[in-house]
Amino acid sequence: MLRISLNVFQARSLLDPENVLEPEEVQGATQIEVPFTLVPRGGKSRILVNGTADETRSEPNAVLIQAVVRGCQWRQHLLTGPETSLKALAIRQGVRPSYLMRFLRVGFLAPDILEGIVNGTQPSTMTLERFRRPIPLDWAQQRQLFGFPPR
Repeated sequence: MLRISLNVFQARSLLDPENVLEPEEVQGATQIEVPFTLVPRGGKSRILVNGTADETRSEPNAVLIQAVVRGCQWRQHLLTGPETSLKALAIRQGVRPSYLMRFLRVGFLAPDILEGIVNGTQPSTMTLERFRRPIPLDWAQQRQLFGFPPR
């Protein structure tokens, strides 16, 4: 909850420095309360005022796009490359297996979800942090989980 207090004394003295009110002349402050949610977006946060529609992004999120690229590349390495295990691929890539697994999950997203990420039309609640948890392999369940329209 964001609470903004407007003090008449301060506002009038800023507008007209000649007409300064004494503190006892001030009737009180006006308060405005705005409920909001902070939505993390690739190292930044976006303020979403509660009660407004959850808008999709109009620009691509570079962090999510990088996750898509890594996930698809690492999935392809496991399917066609000489590495036969996550551990072997992680060693070859110079990362921890848990880190590799988080990005590998992205490589198994439905094609329309991947397209939405690349185009920047994914729901604002879709963040890299969400990929730390398991993702269903069923594309319909993925769409529901991430807030994409059903096909």
